[in-house]
Amino acid sequence: MHHDRFVLGVLILAAERPDAFDATVLANAADLAALAAGAWSAVVREEQLRRALNSRDDIGQAKGILMERFSITADGAFALLRQLSQESNTPLLDIAQHLIVTVTNGDVST
Repeated sequence: MHHDRFVLGVLILAAERPDAFDATVLANAADLAALAAGAWSAVVREEQLRRALNSRDDIGQAKGILMERFSITADGAFALLRQLSQESNTPLLDIAQHLIVTVTNGDVST
């Protein structure tokens, strides 16, 4: 029985003869598949959360750099990052990370 909106994987049971698996085996296989899908889903969610937190930290660090450099508010710094992102058709996170690398390497002319 499938209740989710998407499939995380497939469990394939193979046998040399038809009807090799009884209802108990199929039920156990379904339970195993559900446990594996749940574990995989948790791994994927953890990775997504880690990436989101790193992105937020990088954007926050870039905002701080702009706030200090130009004496602007956090909202003003974010607006500037967003504007640069839109004007250059570059993801905001990429703009933020480029700014951090530039400042970290001491090249403030970029």
